[in-house]
Amino acid sequence: ETMLIYGQENQDLPASRPIANASSFHQIDHAFLANPPCDDTTLLDSKLALLWEDLDTFERLGTGFCIIRDAVLVSVCLTAFTTDDVHLIDIETLKDYQGNGFAYHVARSYLAHCLHNELTLYWGCMESNTASAKLAERLGFVKVLTYPLYSFSI
Repeated sequence: ETMLIYGQENQDLPASRPIANASSFHQIDHAFLANPPCDDTTLLDSKLALLWEDLDTFERLGTGFCIIRDAVLVSVCLTAFTTDDVHLIDIETLKDYQGNGFAYHVARSYLAHCLHNELTLYWGCMESNTASAKLAERLGFVKVLTYPLYSFSI
């Protein structure tokens, strides 16, 4: 398998696109985490548990945005890793909600926030994840690195 890393080509924000009706957009901050305005935050909870030591660390070092539809958090884009002013993006949309432009919208909002705060962004995905690679390119990222990944059983 091959890993692709995309970097920011420029400081221009891509065009805004409409979001599906009955959807709401939110920044993932302390207020959101303390009292999420939806019933199901499973997607966000699993991402935060996988990527961050604890919520305090995420709130201090990371940032993110999400979309809620039908009382379910359906799409999220957040900091997966950071060092100094460099952030690596993690993005996911629930399978039943893919194809509605949610990933573009949350990633664009994340990008706008990071550009405003002068952060450097990188987007990593497997070469086989063509949807992620195409989204990165639509948002103005360019491929800066390709490297092979190896796995073996222990």
